[in-house]
Amino acid sequence: MDAQTKEALTKSFLVPFQDAKSLKDWVYTYLDIDLPSGHVDPDSNSSPTEWMYEAYKTYRDNQGDATPGFLVLSSRESYKTLSESALAVILMVHFGCTVAHLAAIVSQASKAIQYIDSFITKIKPFVEALGRKVDAQSKRNISIKDGTGNVAYVNVIVATVTGANSEHTNILTIDEIDIMRFPRAYEEAKLIPGMLNGQFPLTIKTSTRKFAFGLMEKELQNAHNAKETILRWNIIDVTEYCKPERHRPDLPKEKR
Repeated sequence: MDAQTKEALTKSFLVPFQDAKSLKDWVYTYLDIDLPSGHVDPDSNSSPTEWMYEAYKTYRDNQGDATPGFLVLSSRESYKTLSESALAVILMVHFGCTVAHLAAIVSQASKAIQYIDSFITKIKPFVEALGRKVDAQSKRNISIKDGTGNVAYVNVIVATVTGANSEHTNILTIDEIDIMRFPRAYEEAKLIPGMLNGQFPLTIKTSTRKFAFGLMEKELQNAHNAKETILRWNIIDVTEYCKPERHRPDLPKEKR
């Protein structure tokens, strides 16, 4: 990367998003990921890019009192953990947020750590160019300190009673509610997000629905009472369409 390009990218690094497309472009530019956007299934109302922007906008506009949280429901392999990890990093650098990421099991915590560590490595040159310092010595807790001493961080924890008794943060993201091994730990973790310096907290709960009467179904049933917004999509919405050079619509159709 030449100096002129780095300077231009550094200038646009902290520009707030005004729509889902600007978020998608930022993720593609700085994190090198082309996140799916839009949906085709009539029962879907969101996508990885769209849900991230809805949460981002809610926090940006300090609307956590009206919408304290989101329930993100999608199929397996639909970018839930990836998009949660990307959003955590975005909120850190744009707003100086503190984020607790609660994983249902150890393997999911490891995946989130892998994503976040990779993202921090990619954006580190821009963070440092803006006079901030990255501390990634602990893979479970990655922090960014600005020139005034304020510290933003992401803390990845596993859903145990001990882990769930974490310090208060601006944001709580919960990965795969339906396979939580310790419901008590899950309930404890709900107390992590708190109001700090006039900023309302935000809770983001994600899961694939694995059980008809599991924790995710209970959360969906209670969404209206909790003033939480349900955002959903499935594997069809994030699957790349078959390109014409492969399915060859120009050739005669064959009966099979």
